[in-house]
This record gives sequence, C-alpha cells and structure tokens, in this order.
Amino acid sequence: APAVLAQTPAASLAALPEADALIYVSPQRIINEAVPRVIAPAELVKMRSAFADLKKNLGVDPASVGYIVIAVRFHKPTGDLSFVAPDVMAVVGGDFSAESLMTLAQVSLQDKVRTEKHGSKTISLMRIDPIAALSEKNPILKPFVDVGAVPLSANSLAIGNPRYLKSAIDAAEGNGRISAARLEPVLRD
Repeated sequence: APAVLAQTPAASLAALPEADALIYVSPQRIINEAVPRVIAPAELVKMRSAFADLKKNLGVDPASVGYIVIAVRFHKPTGDLSFVAPDVMAVVGGDFSAESLMTLAQVSLQDKVRTEKHGSKTISLMRIDPIAALSEKNPILKPFVDVGAVPLSANSLAIGNPRYLKSAIDAAEGNGRISAARLEPVLRD
C-alpha cells in the first residue's frame, strides 16, 4: 500500500502545469509519522477525534490528504519593465471527493461564487473584496482579486488565481505539463 500511495502523488503532480517553484507537503506522513513523536498520546487521541468530527461533518478526514503542493510561476517583466505578479496555486489530493467538496463550498458560499467554463472543467470563482479595493491603488494585486477552485481529478482540487487554474486544466488535459525532471527532487524522500 505505501508504494501505491507514493505513486499516486507523482502521477497527479505530473499532470500539473509548469512551475518555477514547488513546495510539496505530505500531511499523511506528518500526521502518521512525525506528530506521534512530538505530542503526548492523550493529545493524539484528541486530534484524531477532531479529525473524525471533520470527516463526519465535512466528509474530509485531514489524515486522508495525501499531498499538498504549492506551485508558483513567475512572469518576465513586460516591455516597459513593469513587474507582473506571479501565478500561485495550491493543489490538494487524497482520499476524498473533489466534486463533493466543491458542491459543499458552493452551497455554503451561495451567491458569492460564480462559475466559468474552461476546457472540460468548470472553475468556481470568488471575488476577494479587500484585495479588489487594494488593487485600485496597487495594480500588482489585480491577478489575486479573484480566487478560483477546480477539481482536477476525482480526488484532487486546485485553488489559485484564474490564469494558473486554466493552465492546470490544460495540463490535466495533456498540454503544458510540468517536466518530470522538475518533479524528481520534489518527491525525493
């Protein structure tokens, strides 16, 4: 089973778009291997009970999250040498239904979410009003006024700025994927 779990993140990550920086975290390994070494057994029982409550209420057990990847893609300055904000995205994968999480989020946020179709996927977008107000004075924040989420597969969910989410959808469909050489050091034990 551990070998299968190790292959799943690699296959999922191979379908992501190119990135200049990647941060990979394995919550399962942290929860199952590191946490028991640093907290008292009674606290561990409380933590696992809280996780069981989350699973019952939200349908997601934090201990079942196989990986979290933070990806950043930088852009060259424009012709007038103005700075272009980087694209940022987080991808979460594990033993959960990405579609169910999206449905739960849309129900709880109701009219604050709008959808946009790209390729075969639907991106749920939400405007972040405080950032929108700040972007009037600081244009570098414009790419972060809207934050979106999209299920990339049955058990992976991407959250980030719309431009990068569209690249993630394209990569999941086979276009502009991250290179295997870039993933190798990220997934090394």
